[in-house]
Amino acid sequence: RQNVQVFVKYVIDELLVNPYHPTMVTLKIQFYFSCNLEHMGYAIEMNHYDLRKKLSKLKEDIFIINTIQDKEEMDKLLKKIVYYITLISGLGDPTNNKVFEEVLFALKSILDDEELKEFATTSNSTKQASLEHFTRVVAGIRLFNKYCDKGGEGIANLPNLIRKAVNIIRQRAEMTLLLVMERVNLLTTIVDKCYTIKTTSKGLHVDIVLPKECLPNFSINYMTDLLIFFRQYELIMRKLIEEIEVISTRSEFVLKSIDKYLEKIHDTVFMRLAIPVGVVFPLFEELSDTWTHLQDQVILLTRFSQIISNLEMYARQVYNEEILGEQLSMDYYALTDAERLELTAHNTIDSNNPNVSVYSIESFKSFDAVKLEYLGFCPWKLVETKGALIPGNPSMGVARYQEKNYVFSTVEASQEFCKNPELYVNYILDLAREKPQLIHFLQLKEELEKVYSIEK
Repeated sequence: RQNVQVFVKYVIDELLVNPYHPTMVTLKIQFYFSCNLEHMGYAIEMNHYDLRKKLSKLKEDIFIINTIQDKEEMDKLLKKIVYYITLISGLGDPTNNKVFEEVLFALKSILDDEELKEFATTSNSTKQASLEHFTRVVAGIRLFNKYCDKGGEGIANLPNLIRKAVNIIRQRAEMTLLLVMERVNLLTTIVDKCYTIKTTSKGLHVDIVLPKECLPNFSINYMTDLLIFFRQYELIMRKLIEEIEVISTRSEFVLKSIDKYLEKIHDTVFMRLAIPVGVVFPLFEELSDTWTHLQDQVILLTRFSQIISNLEMYARQVYNEEILGEQLSMDYYALTDAERLELTAHNTIDSNNPNVSVYSIESFKSFDAVKLEYLGFCPWKLVETKGALIPGNPSMGVARYQEKNYVFSTVEASQEFCKNPELYVNYILDLAREKPQLIHFLQLKEELEKVYSIEK
């Protein structure tokens, strides 16, 4: 508890002193993204809840009517029901005469005058169930009429809209990722170039040797924290792109389901004068429910677009050309991750420690499925530089210690790590206490909790 209190005090103090430091902004985007991505289902529920809340007064006006004395009262109740089921289904604007008349016609096709009078006399719970039934059946009828080119006034072409939205948001996310990677490449090159390996009596260590491109105001600690921010940003964008693809695939599946229901309804009603409501109404309801599921995908796409915009806002808080220009001359060639790995691809690591095994990348059936500790960043460099995220190179070999896999940026880094892997693993846990943004990024929460339990 004391450690948690110390951490909370640290975060609050830092927020007050320097809310735009990369460490703080990284913690912000981690929290922001976790809250949003993990609760996407909740976002849909809240959207439905907000809509129901906005229409609650209209629903109360419907429920309060207990008797119908004349045609005027009947028309008023019908109008309220038409407005409600049109708005709650999200299928047009009931103030549009064509939309109103279409919904009214569909409603009257399933609800005659006597049934409406009976509806008015029922309990609120029965009215609620009936309203939901009316909404789904009328929505299904209107969607089917649109499919047959005999109605569907005010109903958006959701399939086309979703496909366009997916393409636009996907392109935006991919463009953002490209910009993020440009900054990742630049910062990784800068940070890595600031360290040189030296031999001491206690083994290999790194020295800070600033290259000529660094200006007097250059701060290696700031650049290291900035690199962590952009690596986290990169991870989030890649996750977002994956989620956008999930929505795209799911939407296409839903669209196929809608087509199947439309065809099934068409086959059911074609050339038939009388169809039992028990046969066709459930089909209309299923069609309506499936369409609602498609509408939910639009909600998710809108939320993803908002997330991308907010992440861009966070990035502007920590990175701009002015900040970089104060610390670094602009004539700087940035290596990509692929170029950096190519420089060491011809090297091979080994281990003199019987507790550490080394495997070639070819020995894995599906290397993409192999979990690399610290997301594949070099643990030795991470410790020696106090937080620099330098990618390890699996092509040199993968070291396995206690069923966990590690990769390294250089042969020397692997040699030092393999001498005493437990030492470096514990150093990284200590480092995560100093740089709390690494806890979430490097997925160290479980390891820290285990250590905390042992300490207790």
